Amino acid sequence: MAEVNNQEHTLELEQYTIEQIPLDKRHGRYRDLFTIWFTSNLMPLTIVTGALATVLYKLPFVNTTLYEGPIARHLGGTDISWLVGSVVVGTVYYTYAKWEANAKLTTAYQADVEKADVEKVDAT
Repeated sequence: MAEVNNQEHTLELEQYTIEQIPLDKRHGRYRDLFTIWFTSNLMPLTIVTGALATVLYKLPFVNTTLYEGPIARHLGGTDISWLVGSVVVGTVYYTYAKWEANAKLTTAYQADVEKADVEKVDAT
């Protein structure tokens, strides 16, 4: 891949929209895109839910050689932490997904209402 001086092209408009960029016009490396990809796919809910499910919800139900949770001890040593963790995390994700879907529907509905209002004003 040929090296291109980017300084001379900083204020230039994009010439290629959806078309494929010729090989001689390409610049950069794949690793330069890591930050963009990583930050857009980083979801704080995933990290928080994973940490809470592991520590708070599964720990009382764990039965290992190092630790036996109080509920696992009461159940005769039965380790049901995987079941509790799955139910809790599934419920949290389902609730969040429903909330996000409702937010998107509300936004889409508001956009349709505003569009109808603009059309109504233009018609009069």
